[in-house]
Amino acid sequence: MKKFLVPLLLFAVLLLSSCGGAQMSELLAFQGENYAAALTFSDGSVTTSVAVLKDGGAYTFTVDEKYSFLFDGEERSVSYNGLTVPISVDALKKSLPQKLFDALTSSPSDGWTIEDGGAVYICECPTRALSLHIGKETHAPVKIICGDTVFDVVRFDAPR
Repeated sequence: MKKFLVPLLLFAVLLLSSCGGAQMSELLAFQGENYAAALTFSDGSVTTSVAVLKDGGAYTFTVDEKYSFLFDGEERSVSYNGLTVPISVDALKKSLPQKLFDALTSSPSDGWTIEDGGAVYICECPTRALSLHIGKETHAPVKIICGDTVFDVVRFDAPR
């Protein structure tokens, strides 16, 4: 009887301990949806607005309602005042749109740690210097930290 009781208790403990935590694949489920978001970035003296629109595999980042960056597969372009020109991935390396794109398309298998931050899950990915604060109720990002760049999510609209 003891031979059956010990494995049964171990199984129950393992099952109960795995039920309460969130999984990164669950928290990043918004990546598979189309959405529109409004974010702000502040460097202390200037606040910059960034609108994000995800439609299928294409992402549009509109910075200060002036410059639109389109990321569609490997194609990148920037538009301003009716003029659209292609732009290389190398030219975008340290840009706000590229930082956001990398954060919003991160993989659940990137080595995340998840902490309970009250109303949010604080998801840290040290290998990418990335932190996502994801609302517990909405499972939508509320803050994105890419290295020393902090984006506050003002609005995140996705179909539910």
